[in-house]
Amino acid sequence: MQQISPQIVELARATAIAAATEYHRLQAQGEALPAPEWLTTQQVAALTGFTRRALEGLRAVGSGPPYSRLSGKIIRYPLAGVRAWLESGLVSR
Repeated sequence: MQQISPQIVELARATAIAAATEYHRLQAQGEALPAPEWLTTQQVAALTGFTRRALEGLRAVGSGPPYSRLSGKIIRYPLAGVRAWLESGLVSR
């Protein structure tokens, strides 16, 4: 499997942070649903701005947000872990 370039990962992370910021803005206005404690790949994709395929690629190379494989094809991401992963890429200038 081909490795994802660091530039693509950084671009995706910046997009994910922007999506999470927008989600939190909507939630503060009462327009977003509360997030569950464990998320599906599709929910993480919606929260971060990554595609499901990109998340699968990140898992394959040992990168991306932490996850748990409950059985063969069932993947769940802890919400706290996804948030921590997003925040780990924050840049302050």
